[in-house]
Amino acid sequence: MVSISSGGKGRVPLLQKKPVKCILLCSFVFLVLLNNLLWLSKQEGQEEMIVGVKRLSGSGWKSIDFKKEELQDNNFTCEWTTFTSTSAKSADFCVHPFVDIISDSIVISGRWEDCDILPKLWAEQQANQSRYDIDNSIYIEVGANIGSCVMEMLLSTNVKQIVAFEPHPANLFALKSTISRLDPKDQKRIVLYPIGLGDSTAISTIHSEARNMGHSMLDTFVEENVNQRIAKMTYDVHIERLDSILNFDEGNDMVHAPLMKLDAQGYECKILDGMGTGIAKQISTIKFEYERNLLQAQNCSNLIPRLRAFGFDIQWIRGSGARIPINHEDYENHPKLAMAEMLAISPS
Repeated sequence: MVSISSGGKGRVPLLQKKPVKCILLCSFVFLVLLNNLLWLSKQEGQEEMIVGVKRLSGSGWKSIDFKKEELQDNNFTCEWTTFTSTSAKSADFCVHPFVDIISDSIVISGRWEDCDILPKLWAEQQANQSRYDIDNSIYIEVGANIGSCVMEMLLSTNVKQIVAFEPHPANLFALKSTISRLDPKDQKRIVLYPIGLGDSTAISTIHSEARNMGHSMLDTFVEENVNQRIAKMTYDVHIERLDSILNFDEGNDMVHAPLMKLDAQGYECKILDGMGTGIAKQISTIKFEYERNLLQAQNCSNLIPRLRAFGFDIQWIRGSGARIPINHEDYENHPKLAMAEMLAISPS
């Protein structure tokens, strides 16, 4: 150690000691900053982890990043209206600027009434499945259309994660536009895939009627009214298996889907084939449309037996809201079940 004296050769000027102090101080500050950067990086990584999701992209497609997504599209435009949920919460909502059944209903009534039952179904399953952590529970929507049911669930429930699929470019543009106006906190609650679901990875053609964009079909097309000529739109879209997208593998009991809405215009059987038992076992309730002629056109007449094979009980939702259990004989030739809203409910 060098002593500091008032004079003589042993004296060390103070200016020579300041660089030492500076090095020590700068080193300390650097370590603090480095630690903060590492912490922030870890936090960002945690935020990017999405419950139940295995991947966000595939060959030729990627999920929608609302921070970076370019919403300008010369092919599509919005007509803006107000969506009002069953909980009375509202949000700006993009509808199609042309005549369209769902769009027109939202403009007139504020929402699409087919979605009204979803918050109630979600609440029922949350009450019945108390062993599942809400942070690890997701809502799955297959066939999101322009987003009426996505918005109903977002505004009227405590769902932390919505995973939605919509392959039709026109519907997708409207849904992206609506979500782009949401608060960033609500945007983070939605994972939107611009793809359809099926039994394999493929490129398929989606067909739709200009006056009813909800009537969009993959591979084939069935006219709703054979006596009415309506302009049709067709696009090539990406198809993936659901079990390649979601991380619901066998034994993964941490992730749970209390509710799934399945609206695929007859393509439901191929979606079930691509779902796998691991996902099916983690879904409590599936709300789906049973439309006999569309199912027949897609070789899916045995949809209900397939759902039963996964362990689901089937109920018919009547117009009054009453739920009636049905058996095999009930639905095959029942005239009121040619087009009906149904539930597939796991008894466990």
